[in-house]
Amino acid sequence: MKYVISIIVGAVIGYFTNWLAIKMLFKPREEKRILGFKVPFTPGLIPKERYRISRSVGEAIGEHLITEDTLIKSLKKKEVKEAVKKEILNKFKTLFNSNKKIKVLLHDMFKGKEQEIIQKFSNSINHSLISYARRDEFKDAIYLGIKSESQVFIKRPIYDYLKESDRMHIKATMNEEVYRYMDSKKVEEYIKEYLIKVINKKIQKNESLDSIVSQKSIDMIKNYIYNHRNEIVAEIEKFLQKEDMEKEIKTILYDAVKTKLNPMVAMFINVDTLYEKAIPIIMENLEKEKAKIAIISFINKQIDKFAKKEISEIVEEFSKEDGEDLINNIVSLLSNELLTKDLVKEIINLIEIKLKEDRVTFEDLLNMIKFNGKDTFDKVYKKLVSPKNLDSTIAPTLQSLIAELLNKNLNEIIPENAGNMHLTELDAWIDNIYGNLFKVESKNIFKALNISSMVEEKINELDVEFTEKIVLDIASKELNAITWLGALLGGIIGILTPIINNIM
Repeated sequence: MKYVISIIVGAVIGYFTNWLAIKMLFKPREEKRILGFKVPFTPGLIPKERYRISRSVGEAIGEHLITEDTLIKSLKKKEVKEAVKKEILNKFKTLFNSNKKIKVLLHDMFKGKEQEIIQKFSNSINHSLISYARRDEFKDAIYLGIKSESQVFIKRPIYDYLKESDRMHIKATMNEEVYRYMDSKKVEEYIKEYLIKVINKKIQKNESLDSIVSQKSIDMIKNYIYNHRNEIVAEIEKFLQKEDMEKEIKTILYDAVKTKLNPMVAMFINVDTLYEKAIPIIMENLEKEKAKIAIISFINKQIDKFAKKEISEIVEEFSKEDGEDLINNIVSLLSNELLTKDLVKEIINLIEIKLKEDRVTFEDLLNMIKFNGKDTFDKVYKKLVSPKNLDSTIAPTLQSLIAELLNKNLNEIIPENAGNMHLTELDAWIDNIYGNLFKVESKNIFKALNISSMVEEKINELDVEFTEKIVLDIASKELNAITWLGALLGGIIGILTPIINNIM
């Protein structure tokens, strides 16, 4: 009986101690204190060391179980690749066949954060477009493209671009606009301003009149006077025969006789008789070619003398009012007598004839005005891509385009046939990318996954009670065996104790 009791007591103690030890692995779950003193073995081993255990487990799994080779080998399996590809293709196929608007699809995908993503996407594109547009190579590429495309245009005769109706319309429009401009008195104002500007400039440089009027023009005036010498002399004759001029000549003769001759002689001279005798002689001599040439020669000498005068000297001989009247008369002569509507019409007709006969091209016109296309393009482009212009142009346009796209269905942008074609291309693309991804980037992928940290974080997220349940579910048989092993060992120790005592 003594041996039986020893066996039972030993077995109970062994069973209880092992059962208690297993329980103390998980419980209590928090530290216990009595009268401010910590109760030993609280909390249990696993709650107390859970973070160290999770770190050790994570390191063990990451370094020895799920290694880089193991993970990559598993991911490269054909069935895994096919499953991934199938899932991706199914997603895209669903998108291509969907009747939902793109903004709805984005909402479904990003759960209310689509506006933030769209804005970031828009800002990114806007920034990229602006940055690219301001690059010199982009500007040069545009210039070369424009230059290349415009070569055919600028080398073709201008006349060939215009139909008869177009030419008539252009001529009518040009005539109308020029006439309107002439009628507005702006032409006179411009001519007057230009004349005053030229005169002031010549005065400052102390230049003579022939710096304005060319020698050729002076010679033309002289030739005109010479060719019209008969008319000029005829006008002189008429002038001398006028009643006012007759009185003036008689007065001159009277003064000459009175002052130049002896008073006794002067008493016998009649001025009227002298005038009547002198005038026919003068008229007769004026009709002679020699006299005419002499008069013309005198006039031409005066013209040469006048042309050599400094402009400032000529201006000083006029009062301010007379100078203004002279300029106004010149302006009036040019605008009313020379710049007539008939002249404008004739000039426009001559331009048309010139364009037709000489086969003038746009390139000829550009060369004529020494147009530098590159410099002009650079200036215009610089203004276009300035922050004020570019930001205010691209951003609203891009926003409008994105808004328009978001309100479309995906199948409106990508037709069904194109969608199927894209799926075929996508299938091949996934195969290519999937293989290259693990071949080239396997180390980076494994490093990014960080299996050890992943396992550690997941274990730390688990509740201690749940962890206990997992361990007990997995090792319930083993833990029960350990508990009963304690009872067996306790029973053996219980029977050995009285036997040893009897022997001793």
